[in-house]
Amino acid sequence: MRSEVTLIKSKMEELGLSPKKFLGQHFLINSLVIKKTVEAVEALDPSLIVEVGPGLGALTDEFILLKRPLFLVEQDSVLCEYWRKKEIPILEGDILKRDWSLQLQVRSVLTGNLPYQIASRLMIQCCPGPVELKAMVLMFQKEVAERIRAKPCSKSYGLLSVLAQCFWNVRFLTEASLSDFYPRPKVAGQVLVFHKKPHSIKDSTAFLLFVKLCFSQRRKILLNRLKKQEKIKGDIVGIFDKMNLSHLVRAEELSPEQFMSLFKQINETQVSI
Repeated sequence: MRSEVTLIKSKMEELGLSPKKFLGQHFLINSLVIKKTVEAVEALDPSLIVEVGPGLGALTDEFILLKRPLFLVEQDSVLCEYWRKKEIPILEGDILKRDWSLQLQVRSVLTGNLPYQIASRLMIQCCPGPVELKAMVLMFQKEVAERIRAKPCSKSYGLLSVLAQCFWNVRFLTEASLSDFYPRPKVAGQVLVFHKKPHSIKDSTAFLLFVKLCFSQRRKILLNRLKKQEKIKGDIVGIFDKMNLSHLVRAEELSPEQFMSLFKQINETQVSI
């Protein structure tokens, strides 16, 4: 991958750029990881591809060849100007703070080699919507990717696992080692594919707060944790019995489906969270 590094360095020199640590800039240089990511996006038959952090175009140049509508979100002002000159639509700024959903069409796909520091927050933001977002193909820090796909009772299982698996069918696509980036990050990555799945959660914000509450003391007995909440005034014991949940169960032992059912039962009995 020496030639890819040379090309990256040459492009950066032309633009007067150097990798910015505060933006988490680690440019993808492995052609196989790039190929698998682009093929996964193409297979989703997107009406619009939204790429976060296009950088110098490792993925973007391949997306352009697909001849699909493309929209970019980039925080680096120099790189924004680089893509504007190529006449690619781009939104400048932090995707967590800008309303990028206004650009979406039905069957849009979100993708990108995400800066690790925003990856989990962006995934959480995308759990309930936007409704036009059909799927995602995203790079995560390996540890975060493992948490997203973790199963109940495992060490990695937690808030990210429940939220991701309630709103998406998630599958592993490929690994990305340290040498697959320039400059090298401190941790490896994984690319995951998310397919939106139907759900019955009407208030996603309340559900997020509920799951956060449940995992705030993950090793504590969940029933006792919920009974101590002043805002919860319903018959929590009765709900547990109705769902055939042990009074000794802990949050880390509930499946995503059980979390959704428990949340629904609480709402139906007019318990306020």
